[in-house]
Formats: sequence, C-alpha cells, structure tokens
Amino acid sequence: MQGSFFYRSFVFAMFFIMLLTSCQKDGHNSAIFSVKMEALKIPASFDWKTAREVGFSITNLPFGVLRISSADGSQLFYKGYYIGTPSAFQISLSLPTTVNEVLINDQLVTIPANKFLNYTMSGLKDLDVSHTSMPFMPANVTIEAPSAVIAISNNKVLKDVWMKLSATDTDPDADGVIDKYDDYPNDPTRAFNNYFPAEGAGSLAFEDVWPSKGDYDFNDLVVDYQFKTVTNNRNRISEIVATFIVRAAGTSLENGFGFQLPMLIPDADINVMGSSINHSVVSLNSNGTEAGQARTTIIVFDDVFDLMKKQSMGVGFNTTPGAQYVTPDTLRITMKFRPDTYSALDIGLEKFNPFLIINKSRGREVHLTDYPPTSLADLSLFGTEDDNSNVQSTRYYKTKGNLPWAINIYKSYSYSNETVPIVNGYRYFSTWAQSGGITNPDWYINNAGYRNTESLYKH
Repeated sequence: MQGSFFYRSFVFAMFFIMLLTSCQKDGHNSAIFSVKMEALKIPASFDWKTAREVGFSITNLPFGVLRISSADGSQLFYKGYYIGTPSAFQISLSLPTTVNEVLINDQLVTIPANKFLNYTMSGLKDLDVSHTSMPFMPANVTIEAPSAVIAISNNKVLKDVWMKLSATDTDPDADGVIDKYDDYPNDPTRAFNNYFPAEGAGSLAFEDVWPSKGDYDFNDLVVDYQFKTVTNNRNRISEIVATFIVRAAGTSLENGFGFQLPMLIPDADINVMGSSINHSVVSLNSNGTEAGQARTTIIVFDDVFDLMKKQSMGVGFNTTPGAQYVTPDTLRITMKFRPDTYSALDIGLEKFNPFLIINKSRGREVHLTDYPPTSLADLSLFGTEDDNSNVQSTRYYKTKGNLPWAINIYKSYSYSNETVPIVNGYRYFSTWAQSGGITNPDWYINNAGYRNTESLYKH
C-alpha cells in the first residue's frame, strides 16, 4: 500500500510538472497569447496601424539631393532633389511606428508627437558634402576650390565653395543629379526610385465575412505589397509601379482586391496597366481605372482564384497545414502619369486605401479600420450584424468592441493557420492592441519570444 501511495504521488507530481511546463512553452507564459480577440479591450480611437504618416517641412536646405533615412542610416525612406524653391521642401512619408528619429541628410531629428516635422537645417558647414550635388554646364567640369579655412570661416562664400567641390562628380544625363544618387544616370526624365513601404514589402490581411465577425485568423486574403515611385530631378512623378504578391486565401469565396488613391486624377493624366479582370464584377474606364468613382480607384484582380487555384484539401490555398503549397502569384500594376505634373505629395500614396471585394459582390467592400468605402460600396450594410460603423462620424469597419476586419503590417508577416486567431500566433499582438499601439509596436517582427510558431502557417 505504501509503495502504491508513493507511486501515485510520483505520477501526480510528474503530471503537475508537465502541466506547468506546458504553460511555459519556449520559456513564455501562455497567458500572453491565449486571450480571445473578443475579450480584448480596445481603445475606441485605436487605428490598428503599424505605420504612421509623418509630414515634413524642411527649410534652409542646400541645393541638391535630399535624403531622409533611419537614424543609423541603414534604411532610406526618401530621396529627392531641392532646386532652391519653394523655401520649404515638403513631403509626407509612411514610417513604421517603431521609428522615432530620422536623419535628414546627416542631421538627426526626432519625430514629434503630432507627426509633423517642421525643421530648419543647420549651416552647410555641418553637412556631409558627399550627400549633395549641383548641376554644372558643361557636365563633368572640374574647378579648384578655395582653401578649407575659407569654406569654414566665411559663410558668404561657403555655398560657392561647396558647389565647386561638387562639380567633379559625373552626371552624364545632365539632369543635375550625380551618378552616386541617380537611379537612372542616362535618362534625364528620371532620377529617383522611392519605395513604400521603404523596408521591403508590407502585408495586407483580411477577414471576408463582413459585416459578420470572422475567426480573426486574418488569412482570408493575404497580399504583400510595395510601391515604387519614379520621379525626375524636379520630384515630379513619371510612374508608379505597384507590386502585389498574393500569398494566401483561406476562403471559398471568390474575392477581388483593389485600392483607392486619396484624390481624383483626371483620366487624361493617368494610365493604368496590369490588372487581372476576367469577370463582369467591375467596369473600367479607358485608362484602366475603375468607372463611377469619386477618387481614382484601381482594381488589381476581381477573383483571387483566377490567380491561384483552390486546393482539394483544406480551404482555398496556403492556410491549411499539410495541404499542397501553391506558389504565390505576383501582379504588377503600372501607373503612368502626365509628365512633369504630379509630385508625391499630390498623389498621397502613403494614404492609399486598399480593400477586398467579397465574392464578386461589388458593393461588399472590406477596408482597413476607419478608411472610407468607395463610391460603389453598399452603405446599407453599415451598422448591420457585427459592424458598428457610423458614416456620419467617419467610423468605418469596426465592431462594437473596436475590432477590425483588415490589418496593414509594415513588413511582410507570417500569417496564421486556418481558423487560428492572430493572437495565438503573436504573443504581443494583444498587448499592442489594448495599449492603442503604444506597447510592443514591433509585435509582428520575428524577435526572440515574440511568436508561437505552431500557430503560424509554414510549408
């Protein structure tokens, strides 16, 4: 009997230890990621963004190339050219919420809480000459500069000295942008490539049962995206090339996808190519934009299963563990603009409004939180079932508990297995959301201990 007692005690102790260790998998408490989405306490004002729009107004700039980069200089957010007018150079950029400082040329600047940076550059003597350039005619002229002592001590001749030092750089297309910074050194109509997101592709992830709540796995449609904006030496846009990589569709619905720009560009000023339109879901203008819209709208595809076929096992493709993996499909949308007309500030790409079209029903759109529907959306669906939108107060695509139907992640992210809520895969997603984006803004990055990999799809 005594032996039996000790045996039972040993078995119970081992079971208890196993239970404890199961709750501490990978050295992290499961309570961090076991909370249900519906139980989260989300601030009503939370926008679910992993990036923020930051406005820049920069004065006292020298002529030449302007660069805005990460604090350590490793990531370039913007590259443009300043010709001396207007007095303030203005640009709006989408930067990750993890970025609190930037370099403007070589000057470190803190992003203010109001997300508008009004900055006056310090004297030219504090700038790195290698980051600037000036046009010279004829090209490649070499002029000897006065002494460095004069350059530093006499502000009146400083700019002239700087220009002479820059004259030795090559500029074969004579657009004023030296080869070191010219992405198109032999094309005077083009100079710079700027990317959004700047650090590589971002991810858009949707639930597709709106206005009903979904399972919050955010894999009904997963699309990676990146825009490349090509500008000339006057910062006017030549073209924008948008790359979309369709990675997953955990659904049986034949969903479409598009995006809207924040302004209406006249049809004669923009031409769009590259869309996959195979059904009678949408109507296009002759220039490739969608007809009947108050703002320029581009449909990328009207049925995801035209791009990648449904699999016999699981739902859709690339969300069910063990099912056949389908190679992601890539679409490139090219938007060509009237030459020398629009700046990046005019187009407002950082405010682009992506949306899903549910099952070929054009009026059923799913947008990011608080992004407005397009002119063709069925407004009667707002406020029905689980949707708690209020058109009059510009509250869109939120539940009563402020949960979203779509999220935009600044980097390409690993999405959940089918029916597994995103909170199960990302240990700090819930803390980020409940803090209104203040705590753990890097929840999606693959840092040690941030993920429960068993909940995330892999092939």
